[in-house]
Amino acid sequence: MLQKRQLAVILFADIEGYTRLMQRNEALAIALREKFKKELEYRIHLHHGRIHQWNGDGALCLFRSAVESIIAAVEIQQRMAEEPKVPLRIGLHAGDVLLKGNDLYGDGINIASRIESFAVAGSILISKTVYDEIRNQSEVNAVSLGKFQLKNVKEAVEIFAIKNKNIVVPSRKSLEGKGRAVSQKRKRLLLSIFGLLLILLIAAWFKFFHVPTLHDDSIAVLPFVDMSPNKDQEYFSDGLSEELLNHLTKIPNLKVIARTSSFSFKGKNIDLRTIGQKLGVANILEGSVSKFGDKVRITAQLNSARDGTHIWSETYERTFDDIFKIQDDISLAVVQHLKSTLFKDADFGSNKSNPEVYNLMLKGKFLAGLGDEDSTEKAIQVFQKALSIDSNDARLWASLSQAYALLSGSDKLGKAEGIIKAKQSVEKALMLNPNLADAYIARGRIRQLYDWDWLGADQDYQKAFAINPYDATVIHRKASLARTLGNFDTAISLYRKAIEIDPLSAGTYNSFSITLMNANRFNEAIKQSRRILEINPQFAGCHAFISGIYLLQDKRDSAYMELQKETDGEWRLTALAVLYNIPEHKAEAGKALNELTKNYGDDWAYQIAQAYSWNGNRDLAFYWLERAYANRDGGLPEIKGNPFFRNISNDPRYLVFMKKMGLL
Repeated sequence: MLQKRQLAVILFADIEGYTRLMQRNEALAIALREKFKKELEYRIHLHHGRIHQWNGDGALCLFRSAVESIIAAVEIQQRMAEEPKVPLRIGLHAGDVLLKGNDLYGDGINIASRIESFAVAGSILISKTVYDEIRNQSEVNAVSLGKFQLKNVKEAVEIFAIKNKNIVVPSRKSLEGKGRAVSQKRKRLLLSIFGLLLILLIAAWFKFFHVPTLHDDSIAVLPFVDMSPNKDQEYFSDGLSEELLNHLTKIPNLKVIARTSSFSFKGKNIDLRTIGQKLGVANILEGSVSKFGDKVRITAQLNSARDGTHIWSETYERTFDDIFKIQDDISLAVVQHLKSTLFKDADFGSNKSNPEVYNLMLKGKFLAGLGDEDSTEKAIQVFQKALSIDSNDARLWASLSQAYALLSGSDKLGKAEGIIKAKQSVEKALMLNPNLADAYIARGRIRQLYDWDWLGADQDYQKAFAINPYDATVIHRKASLARTLGNFDTAISLYRKAIEIDPLSAGTYNSFSITLMNANRFNEAIKQSRRILEINPQFAGCHAFISGIYLLQDKRDSAYMELQKETDGEWRLTALAVLYNIPEHKAEAGKALNELTKNYGDDWAYQIAQAYSWNGNRDLAFYWLERAYANRDGGLPEIKGNPFFRNISNDPRYLVFMKKMGLL
């Protein structure tokens, strides 16, 4: 009989109490078993394992990779936790096994079986041997349950419980199985208790006595609440809040949190002290708006973020024509009531445009901020209507330019046509007001991302910065250009400043992560990307990006495991495409690359070139780089330092291309 010995990860799984369930409700028991069987077969195959044996309500499976086995186990248990819930137990161990025909032998089989016997429904227990293989995988969390003397196993085995989302972690005392827990020495117990008490004391001190340093000269403006009878003035209440925020950024040395971060608390009932700690500010301005006809009622309230107490509040009941005076009054009152030495007689220079035009501008900016194509198209129509009333409003032209740029390249507006209209609009804005920071940002962005006019973009960003040095968007754009030019230390410093003003902006963290990757600071890039997921777990492309970083670090299992979490289909394809040189993923990666080139070539040319470069196909890499160039692909300004292009960086064609981009 043919014999084969190999190292393997052994997975045992069975349904807890299946026999009793069969006696009580046979139909339900069979349905649960079929759900388990179907999911097990799918996940085991997906993660390159094999089912060696079925045994009623249980199965014995083998894997070559500990990481793959844990991924499969976690995914299976997470699916079993969904209705109808299956009370599944899983145990894993890695060791030497002997295959004789269809039979398996070895101590590893026995140990895995014994470990599984201690598991409870919904849990995954693993041996220390498996834990040592996955302990550095940030996607997998595990906790030790201590050592156990397993039946017919000579040495005690330390057992760990996986504690990922929706995975049950049993207590050590609750475990019962084929063996017994090994009692701990008294000295170790006392040390553990002492250590725990020390940790608790430190934690209590930080919670109750330690208060983060918050500077008096700092404030966040929360979105004002729409209290209008029909609740149809959200655009106005949001717009008013942003206008007040923009007023306050004109005060020198006053730290004003950017809109993205302040508005992240919209509609959430969170204690002001918590908001203050998250944003790093000592003061919070909030309020409400009621608008009906030509009447407006605005209540503003300034609060201390340290203790939640009210500092100042006022209610303004005026006609809408008086809206600009109200904004100035609120802004000045806020500055006067801050415990600081800031300039008290600030001239906020409110826009004194037609109130109807102002109302339309707020509505247009609200629509554009929604981000989807339909809303942006409506925003353009609203801005055009406002300009038909007053064509000399520079802010309207700047806002229209930004909307055209946002919509360009979509199904509703071609890229070239959209950029031409965006340029025409922003030039009109600057002709009307050469001191408008938003207009310089809009033009600088076009010059950087479409014209690839680095000098012109830098001049525009510098002008915007001179006008408003405390604007997070200005700082972000300066950082982005520094990254484009390969000045990574400067870019990193600027991104840190932008994040200080806009600490909950996932987009800023995303740009920062790309910069860190291009600077070969991979661990920091992963750390900042994890911050993105804390802010927005559904941020498109984030898991794909982290997967790429793991690949750069030659952590292939981690790279593949991470991309499984990517929910955006196109970003997932880009992450798969770079795995072509990994034998076990070659077929899947090739299929992904073919789909990208066939269906998404116009929009993803830069990422396709990146994949071919990493996979060693120089000719196709340069073909797709040239195609990206012809399409004015927005990814190309990120090429300098991109480690995925290392494989072609010594090719003479690469130097020619970089010179053509103006990056050499």
